[in-house]
Amino acid sequence: MRRPRIAAFASAGAAVGLAVVLVSIMVASGSPVFWEHYGCVRGQLLASQYNWTPDMFWNAPYGGSVWGQVRSTGGGVFGTGQNGSVVVDFGQFEWNLSQVNRELVSGPGPNQLCPTYEVTRAAILAPWQQSGGGMEYLLGIGNTSDRGLSTQFNFSITGSAGLTSVVFHDAFVSANDGSVSTCDRAATDINLTSPGLDFQIPFQTASGRVLIDSIAYGVGLSSIPGFAMNFTYFFPADFGTWQIDNLTMGPSAPGSGLAFSYSPCIH
Repeated sequence: MRRPRIAAFASAGAAVGLAVVLVSIMVASGSPVFWEHYGCVRGQLLASQYNWTPDMFWNAPYGGSVWGQVRSTGGGVFGTGQNGSVVVDFGQFEWNLSQVNRELVSGPGPNQLCPTYEVTRAAILAPWQQSGGGMEYLLGIGNTSDRGLSTQFNFSITGSAGLTSVVFHDAFVSANDGSVSTCDRAATDINLTSPGLDFQIPFQTASGRVLIDSIAYGVGLSSIPGFAMNFTYFFPADFGTWQIDNLTMGPSAPGSGLAFSYSPCIH
């Protein structure tokens, strides 16, 4: 009666021994067993540069005004715009573009699909600049439309080499949110909140130009904890009609508030 039990024990022992041999072979071959997986590892630095980077736009409707505030856990900025002007507040960042490699790494975990690049930033002044930023007019007072607004600017605070901004999108393209009219009506205003501001970082690499979307790579201003922009747009009584391009609408919207195109009242 005992021999079947002894035989069963011997069979189990042989199976364990076989498993140990198989695991040893897999470890020796370098194949992933239970403690390795494919992860994303930062590779070669492809480009490093400084860019002016906006954190708020004030698009004032023609004849009216705008008040706006950007805030985050680290502080905030507020300002106004008047009568068809467009004002931008900006800071200076160092942007770095690195290649991402998919490599076998130690430790448990799921295999990862890796992006082509990794983008990092640092709030460091370029050596030839003496200030971290400020406010600048993109359009002066008296413009009836935000169409054709520039997507970049270049200037120097010190008068030496200028610094180019990232690529941004704050122009009126089409009326996607109707219009507001005060013709034969009282003055009115619109309040709006935007949770993010998207832009593109143009890197020059040895292989050519690479345009990186800030939100896609997690370096947009919306990635800053508590970031939000609040706007109030004021439209004077019996003055006209303003077509509205709401730049906060849609998955690819830049998030910079409202842009306008004006037409006068016909009495």
